[in-house]
Amino acid sequence: MKIKYFKARLIKTEHIDINEECDSKDKEEMKQQIIKDIKNQYGSNISVELYYMKIEDKITRIIANQNNPMYHPLTCGNDSRHTPLVPVREGDKIVLICPDCDYRQEYIPF
Repeated sequence: MKIKYFKARLIKTEHIDINEECDSKDKEEMKQQIIKDIKNQYGSNISVELYYMKIEDKITRIIANQNNPMYHPLTCGNDSRHTPLVPVREGDKIVLICPDCDYRQEYIPF
């Protein structure tokens, strides 16, 4: 049996921080705007799922990934032989810091 066509579905993960202090109405409006923007960019046929994660949960997830031997740990941009980066909460965001020097990284790829 030959397949005449292959239907592919775009799966894209967006990590979007929503301030914990905004009220539920603002969060819902933000979510709807984000979904609209993603569908405008990638097409209206894609499925978009957004969820809210507290900062403490994000830190727990980062630590778990940093300690998981199946993943390469996030490392210092000055010297990759330094201790893996550690997540630290700064206000309403998370930054990764190197325990061995003054390197800071604001982008977290997961």
